[in-house]
Amino acid sequence: MSESVPVWREALTNRDHELYPVAWTVFMERMNAEAANERLADLKEQAIPLLNAIIEDEYLHTEDAPGNAKAPINAVKLLGDWQVREALPQLLDILAETQQTRPIYQPTVIAISNFGEDILDEVLTWVEDKPELRRKAAAILSRIAVGSEKAYETIASWIVPGEYDMAYFANCLIDINADEAAATLRKLSQDREFEREERNVLKAKSKDARTRQKDQDKAAAVLEA
Repeated sequence: MSESVPVWREALTNRDHELYPVAWTVFMERMNAEAANERLADLKEQAIPLLNAIIEDEYLHTEDAPGNAKAPINAVKLLGDWQVREALPQLLDILAETQQTRPIYQPTVIAISNFGEDILDEVLTWVEDKPELRRKAAAILSRIAVGSEKAYETIASWIVPGEYDMAYFANCLIDINADEAAATLRKLSQDREFEREERNVLKAKSKDARTRQKDQDKAAAVLEA
């Protein structure tokens, strides 16, 4: 028995297929998100299963595949732009399994972040008891949870002696609440449980936080003037 033809290939090769415009949009090597959203406005609901199939097909993640591995990236972008909530577990799985150097990594972070602060608890549950996912979770939290005490305290708890991503977590704290980060990082920089080099890093990040807060205050003053 011959193997069945993947749905994405059917849609890509059959002009009469309902999802033909979706397939050709997603397989563009340089898809314009704004143009794609306008072009596919009436096909979103029907397109979602196709986007999922494209992401799940390992062959399409290789440069020899149609679209030179761009189709899964474009599919991820559209799911995020459309805020397809049922796609969140799949997007989190992709992020968990993807190295930061892979082209699909940053688009996935952005796609997940498009859901906004409503997914805060889901992200915290996702990273719970999984230290290896903390940097990836912090990348999301610093985008969706500006001003969130829960996100701030979670990331602050990850800054411990010997933590490789200490500077990155400090930057995320600054993104969430620069004013509070200045005090938190200054206090940690005085903690003798940290090595001298680590304390120096924390001290420098505390200064960065103060600079960020001053810049934000100046920008707010200009807007109020």
